[in-house]
Amino acid sequence: DFSDEYENLHVPVAMGDCGECHHPHLAKQKKLLIAEIQTLCYSCHDQDDVLTIETHSEIGETSCTDCHNPHGSNNEHLFY
Repeated sequence: DFSDEYENLHVPVAMGDCGECHHPHLAKQKKLLIAEIQTLCYSCHDQDDVLTIETHSEIGETSCTDCHNPHGSNNEHLFY
């Protein structure tokens, strides 16, 4: 239960919808993810919107999870 650990939960986590990102039996990605991290994030978060945020202007191929915790955080916007 990530709510015991974090103040702010990623929406799929808060809804208990692990299958939104993970597939326990057929995943080909690490950590049982259904797609590569950037592809997975951009399946819900509009890439153009994300890249217009000033702090994202030069992220290039940096993984979202280098800065953001995909499950939850005690920081706004799920920063580590």
